[in-house]
Amino acid sequence: MSGSNIGPPIGSSTTLTPFGPATSLIDTIADAATTGMGLAWLPSWLVRERIQAGELVQVLPDQPAFLYDAYALWLQTPHLPHKVRLAVDALVDALPRLMT
Repeated sequence: MSGSNIGPPIGSSTTLTPFGPATSLIDTIADAATTGMGLAWLPSWLVRERIQAGELVQVLPDQPAFLYDAYALWLQTPHLPHKVRLAVDALVDALPRLMT
């Protein structure tokens, strides 16, 4: 992308329209990077589809992946609600595939 204009000119104003309901700040950062507002260091599981669609480009492919821990927290009670157990089990099953 040598010589191409990335993002709005310095000092200009840009309105960011989310691609859908933003669920967190990291989603908003991904949306901003996708619209050309700059570089972002984001987890691969979050931007995998955007990279595959050509909406984002990995700029440092030789760098190791950003790995981090994920935790599920809940209140300690005498009886763990079944829906909490199901949610935790679903996270334990799905997250390893999504985060690599």
